Amino acid sequence: LMKRLFASLEHRRIRGIMVAIAKAEMDDYVEGASLVAAKLADLENLEVLFSLVEMQGRVLVVGLSRLRQLDVDEVLSELGGGGHAKAGSAILKGYTLKRAENRLLQLLLEKVRPLVTAGDIMSGPVRTIEEETPIIEASRRMERTGHTAFPVVDQSGTLVGIISRKDLDKAGHHGLGHAPVKGFMSRNLISVDADTSLQEIQALMTENAIGRVPVVKEGKPLGIVTRKDLIRALHGSEYLHGFPSSGKVPGYSRSEIVEMIKSSLPGDVQSLLRVISRVSERGGYNVFLVGGVVRDLLLSFPNLDLDIVVEGEGIELARLLARELKGRMRSHRKFGTAVVILPNGRRIDVATARTEFYEHPAALPTVEVSSIRQDLFRRDFTINAMAIALSGDHFGELLDYFGGLRDLERRHIRILHNLSFVEDPTRIFRAVRFEQRYGFKMERQTEMLARRAVEMEIVGKLTNARVRDELVDIFSEPDPLPLRAVERLQNLGALRTLHPLLEVSEDMRERFAQVHRHIRKAWELLGDDLKAWIPGMVAMLAELPAPEAAKWCRLMRFKREDTEKIISCLEEVPRVIEVLKYKKPPPSVIVGLLDPLKREALAYLYTMGGERARKTVRIYVETWHNLEPEISGEDLKKMGLRPSRVYGEILSRVRADVLDGKIKGKEEELELARRLVEQKMGASRE
Repeated sequence: LMKRLFASLEHRRIRGIMVAIAKAEMDDYVEGASLVAAKLADLENLEVLFSLVEMQGRVLVVGLSRLRQLDVDEVLSELGGGGHAKAGSAILKGYTLKRAENRLLQLLLEKVRPLVTAGDIMSGPVRTIEEETPIIEASRRMERTGHTAFPVVDQSGTLVGIISRKDLDKAGHHGLGHAPVKGFMSRNLISVDADTSLQEIQALMTENAIGRVPVVKEGKPLGIVTRKDLIRALHGSEYLHGFPSSGKVPGYSRSEIVEMIKSSLPGDVQSLLRVISRVSERGGYNVFLVGGVVRDLLLSFPNLDLDIVVEGEGIELARLLARELKGRMRSHRKFGTAVVILPNGRRIDVATARTEFYEHPAALPTVEVSSIRQDLFRRDFTINAMAIALSGDHFGELLDYFGGLRDLERRHIRILHNLSFVEDPTRIFRAVRFEQRYGFKMERQTEMLARRAVEMEIVGKLTNARVRDELVDIFSEPDPLPLRAVERLQNLGALRTLHPLLEVSEDMRERFAQVHRHIRKAWELLGDDLKAWIPGMVAMLAELPAPEAAKWCRLMRFKREDTEKIISCLEEVPRVIEVLKYKKPPPSVIVGLLDPLKREALAYLYTMGGERARKTVRIYVETWHNLEPEISGEDLKKMGLRPSRVYGEILSRVRADVLDGKIKGKEEELELARRLVEQKMGASRE
């Protein structure tokens, strides 16, 4: 029996576990078949063995396991047998050897708990270089990415070697910067496939004293497993202060996330997510919901922005979605992004998973295709670096590689790496905005690095338009958050990077208080389709000299219409307030002052001008603004006056007398108009 079992021994990889299966047919009943199986497992050092022995019309199945991922009793109890987690047996009557084996394999697929494999923890798609790449270019890429080695591929994309930082430094030291890397790479390459278990990878790294192992399929690189990946996976999420390499966290189950989606998002948004899931599965894409909507879903905070990241060709998925949803698509191929605009106007932003590199501080990033993990790593804060899987059976899985959930619970704003503010100083403004919105606080290290970036004057190297956009976002927050944000920027030293004369004063606080107190009623009166950020921006700028404020708006590259609105608030509104404060002008004069003002300036006047100004603005909007004479240019034409700009002057005079109550009705308007026409015609004859 031992010889027959040994001769038939074969190995199957089932959910990452190597399972040995041995079969034998015996004419007579063999006493002690279980002991023979145990002996075979010892001799061959097998972690899992199932032996199947057919004798006298029945099949004896014996199972042995040293792994917690496979409970022998769970498997064999389904066959009418049993035992315990590490050993057991079952007798199958009326089964052939082949039928028993097929049933066993089916049960193993159901019962084996997945073993973590290379495919689970690898980083991918792996960044490679071609073997003809010059040493100097390979060094530049390595410095830019921060990697310590690159897999090397030939023209067909097949993995042929690996080159390390040490190899490149040696070649460069000898003046060989223009030589191709193929002359210096290591060709004794050790690689694994995606199903290789962590235990096997650990043995390979230990035996060969290597720190990384490429993962390949048919010779082409799929990803790479580093020593750090392995340690995290083997020793738990807190080891190395890290989080699970799979990104899946124990905080919320898939069903809990699905329930959050059902309870927090409107039905049409839920339907869209299901369509995205269906289309992505049909196309073979891994698709994730990312960004603020994930954060706010976990915080029960309203947010309907749909940002989708795709491992694969994001623009192609966007095209499929547009077709499925009868929408239209706009794409930006340079960045691998697209937006799908639905018939009802809703937008779905779709991006290819990517990573970013910054050539110098405050530069715009260079973008390369990447994985979901690397895509999330490029984001600003841990709380914004979470994702929810949308594809197929993974729908609802929360991915949190960097501890975003932990920071939500601790109410912390935390950057993902120490150069984050250096690479993109706008993140300082964003961190301040999130602090105020959610009542969070930058954790100690993050705040220290923010202050250091301000001290290094890196904020001043930013493109002004990027700072402008962050300020617009801050002043679009509901009151009183904008003032708190401005105070926090001053606390960090960042306010004076906007303008050296900017400083939070008591007068500034009072302006913000007035905006906070009255702006809601102003919007109710004037309409809520206005640019709500302008009054807060003006409240911050009001103490700057008018020419400085105008110059600042130009430097920040505001649109011309926005600059005009800001300057109107700063220059014209104070003049109107002075007139209303010390005089009681007639309605026609008030209308003459208010007609040129944009609605945002009227809102600022409403908040700043006191009770008389508020009453005046209300009467102007509800009555005077729409009060027009009953007569028109046609009446003037009938009086013999040829069309000219004089028409406007006469009609304005008539309107003024109507506003002031000096005339009433069309007849009195016509009488006044005739006198004015006669005067104009008489003057022209003279």
